[in-house]
Amino acid sequence: MHIVTTHHRALSLRARGVRAILAAWLSFAMALVYSLGPDGIPLTTCRIREITGISCLTCGLTRSLHASTHGDFLSAFSFHLLGPLLFCGMLCAVMIWIQEAVAGNRLVVHCHAALKKHVLAGVGIISIFYGVVRAIWEVIM
Repeated sequence: MHIVTTHHRALSLRARGVRAILAAWLSFAMALVYSLGPDGIPLTTCRIREITGISCLTCGLTRSLHASTHGDFLSAFSFHLLGPLLFCGMLCAVMIWIQEAVAGNRLVVHCHAALKKHVLAGVGIISIFYGVVRAIWEVIM
């Protein structure tokens, strides 16, 4: 697997603008999580947990992202196992979109299509497995 930029994948001015807006929007969202914290962001309470007492698949993700933005990865992993991974993915997305907006070329990752499918399927399976195990653990304990 290797990453390249190619001139035959040049981006239009509109596409470059879209990438710049996406990078700015995601950076702003991450800055909000950093500065406000989970208690300062509206809509961070989980209705599923309020009703059932059991965490949903995303419970703890905001606290985990907040801890990740402050570099406290031990706490981040304790809030939600996938939070620091999501944080790293968000940082990568911002960097890629900025690079594409500035350079004007699409960043292309060359790898087998089957590998991409397996990675996506793996992330989905791990997310669901983690949510189920966490819910069972909460019921037992």
